[in-house]
Amino acid sequence: MKDVSDTVLSELDYLPKTLGRKDYKIGVIGVGRIAQRRLIPCYMHAGFAVAAVADIRREAVEATCRRYSIERGYTDHRPLLEQDDIDIVDICTNTFPRKQLTLDAIAAGKHVNSEKPFARSYSDAKEIVEAAEKAGVHLAVHQPTRWYYPCAIARDLIRKGFLGQVFYIECRMHGNQDKVYYEDPVTRWHADLTDHLYVEWGAHHYDLCRWFAGGETPSAVFAYGTKRGNEHFKSDMALASTCTYDSGIVAALSLNQASRCPQVCNSPAGMNFRIEGTEGTAAGDMVTDLAFESRLHGGVKGSWDFRQPLPEEEDPFNYMWWPTVRDGHIWPMTELINEINGEREARCSGRDNLLTVATYLAAMASGEQGRPVSPREIISRSCDSGSHLSESKGLGD
Repeated sequence: MKDVSDTVLSELDYLPKTLGRKDYKIGVIGVGRIAQRRLIPCYMHAGFAVAAVADIRREAVEATCRRYSIERGYTDHRPLLEQDDIDIVDICTNTFPRKQLTLDAIAAGKHVNSEKPFARSYSDAKEIVEAAEKAGVHLAVHQPTRWYYPCAIARDLIRKGFLGQVFYIECRMHGNQDKVYYEDPVTRWHADLTDHLYVEWGAHHYDLCRWFAGGETPSAVFAYGTKRGNEHFKSDMALASTCTYDSGIVAALSLNQASRCPQVCNSPAGMNFRIEGTEGTAAGDMVTDLAFESRLHGGVKGSWDFRQPLPEEEDPFNYMWWPTVRDGHIWPMTELINEINGEREARCSGRDNLLTVATYLAAMASGEQGRPVSPREIISRSCDSGSHLSESKGLGD
């Protein structure tokens, strides 16, 4: 097989590109650890203008403004929304206050980039999407995993036909948040969630399966979680799941955040995937590396390791790690800005993400009921069955 590692990357869509204007002023609501150590420095690297921040904790506001030379900081989100020059609001809180914050931003006429998981109920997600559409503002959901280099490249290899027709997708995760998150006071609140694995992590992995399936939503999801009684978390912290698709694709997910020895034969970031097509295979760690082989084009292959360290001045907290993480967090805002500029609907739009919400909620319902559940069942509780599926299918292209 011919090794095309050095040539094929130039043909693939994996680096964020802003098309047209990008000087929109951004206000960030919620400036905790993720916003301070990852989101805001990512945006500044991309040349986006973070002009104001808000958080109920004064010390977080002051620290953020001081570190990034941001002049406007508020301990209430409403004064930020009253700023006429703020075009986009990035809401980087947990899900519990986020619905009202998002609705307030929409009512103020701001475009919104929402942190994931978008919502813990389909009705909440649908209400937000419909409010944005009624107000005429643009809404995106921050799904960075889609655009970590291995996942973005794999998706474009699929789109360009290198793998033929995809028929099998596998996503695996092994970690120990049951211990690590519990021991960290900043993240310990997750331990009280009964849906942590299905929603907080499902928003990544079920979304990634949709991404690799070209935006298609599963026709049925089966999931079964387990616990042994010695976990700190109330949620099941290990689960196995399958998704079936009308196109014939099947996906298998193994999500485990209760491993006592997670580094045993594990990938660098603890999350890996494999995609099988009729003409080729792509596999790798979701964050750090990728390899593929294809029988097409006379037989080609490629492999990459993306663990090139960032300079200390760009990543002073050592929290972005590599360009693959940095650019993954830049992509959703880039998609939103390109949509505002009239280029195309963001591939992580709020309407598209309704289908991800329906999928991870179907998995949770399956775990509770012990049977396969269709995302259409989740959707039908709020609207006519299948209406959003037909509108949004294929948005991953």
